[in-house]
Amino acid sequence: TNESGDQPNSAEGDADEGNITVENYAQIVATCLEIGRSLHHLGVCLGRRQREYNDKKTGDNVAQGGEDSNSSTDDILSTIVPLEINAYRDALQAYKSAIYILSSAEKNIVTLSEIDKSPLNQTRGQDSLRNQSNAPMHFQGERNGADDELHQIRDAKITVELHLADTLTCLGYCHDSKLSEYDKSLKAYRESLSLYIRHVGRFHRMVSNTLHNMGNIHAELKQWSEASSCYRQSLAILKRKEEQERSTWLQSKRNETGDISP
Repeated sequence: TNESGDQPNSAEGDADEGNITVENYAQIVATCLEIGRSLHHLGVCLGRRQREYNDKKTGDNVAQGGEDSNSSTDDILSTIVPLEINAYRDALQAYKSAIYILSSAEKNIVTLSEIDKSPLNQTRGQDSLRNQSNAPMHFQGERNGADDELHQIRDAKITVELHLADTLTCLGYCHDSKLSEYDKSLKAYRESLSLYIRHVGRFHRMVSNTLHNMGNIHAELKQWSEASSCYRQSLAILKRKEEQERSTWLQSKRNETGDISP
């Protein structure tokens, strides 16, 4: 993908798709995923290092009677945050590249499947089967193999998109708490929220956490109605999860004691 996160332009896309084959697309995706994970982990490590330097700066200030220290800590802190954000952005690009490749592979398989199911090809296949006693099993095996591969591709896209959502959440946090860039933060949170809802459901804790973070930003911007809506949705999910966990716990206790009452 390009710097804006969009798909490559037509010329680049055609060249890339020409190099994507059934044999190599899985390896390309695995490489993109590993790069994305490594960059995400780099961002996490940089964020941890920033907190350590912040703690050191606070300790130095306390030791000096509350005066701001003139050490090199400020210079270090000013460089860590941009590096952290760049690491997350680069991770996003790696994940989006993997998704683009998987989508291309999925499109190719669906197209070939539609061609195989066309009336003309079905007629040719029937004529060919009359001359091959073992052909029915062969053709069915090819179709089942394509279906299995399509299922694996779609599962892989879900995995990559969940990694993408996690990185968007971290990026949103950086823009919010470290740079006060609230518009960029809300954009990242909205994208991650959409992915979480799509793949783990509307009542998952990650959805609740993201809504809570968005509520904090709206409150910071004095957008009280939006903040209230996000907080209420987040709270409703937490209450639902708590009731489910309580029900599960009570059921396990009944099973232990042999109590069959509702």
